[in-house]
Amino acid sequence: MTREAENRRRQRSITVTNSEWLRLKTRAKEAGMPVSRFIVHRLAEEDPGPAPDRGPGGLPAAVWRRVAREVLLLGRLEEERLAAAHVSQEREALAGEVETWLARQEELA
Repeated sequence: MTREAENRRRQRSITVTNSEWLRLKTRAKEAGMPVSRFIVHRLAEEDPGPAPDRGPGGLPAAVWRRVAREVLLLGRLEEERLAAAHVSQEREALAGEVETWLARQEELA
């Protein structure tokens, strides 16, 4: 067999259950790859890694941006609400408690 023939990609088929296929499609999408490439990478024990359009935690960039936007928006709305109620010192106390909790979580990780 020639090198060219050996390296040429060919269509193959596999048999999987519906739940296996769904899991495979989900994992390939999370890796930012087509299913066939994901399978080949996994067989070769290569880490496909996040695709370039991925944000923290491997989330698609658009999802990450939407999450960040909503969290920042909620934070700003709450700051405005508390300022209008003249209780912004309570917010700072709560923020300190949250920082302490986050630090503990990072230590456990």
